[in-house]
Amino acid sequence: LEVADENIGATLKKYERDQELGEMVNELTEAFFQQYPRSFDEAWPSSQYKTEDIKLRGLFEQLQKTKGATVKEVQQLARERLGISEVGQEQGWQLSDLWRRRKQGEISSLVGSRVAQ
Repeated sequence: LEVADENIGATLKKYERDQELGEMVNELTEAFFQQYPRSFDEAWPSSQYKTEDIKLRGLFEQLQKTKGATVKEVQQLARERLGISEVGQEQGWQLSDLWRRRKQGEISSLVGSRVAQ
């Protein structure tokens, strides 16, 4: 049982790291598309942001090859290659955010939450 517990613990640690890296990739792509907006069905790479699109693709290809990138490495690559420094800077949310009054036009960052206006 102790060996099984160790294996489960290691697996959970891996999933935790994968989850954290997935969140970083999501934040990176959100920041990228805010900085370089385009229509949903525009061709990739876009004609307007071709250089930046190629840099983003290269960053993802590098992350895929290494398969061992840390959050700090993703942050560093985003900063160096794309000039995006706010990746991984979110401080999370508190339960009271569910009831916080939103400004007109503000979208809730709490996915799946129901926020009264």
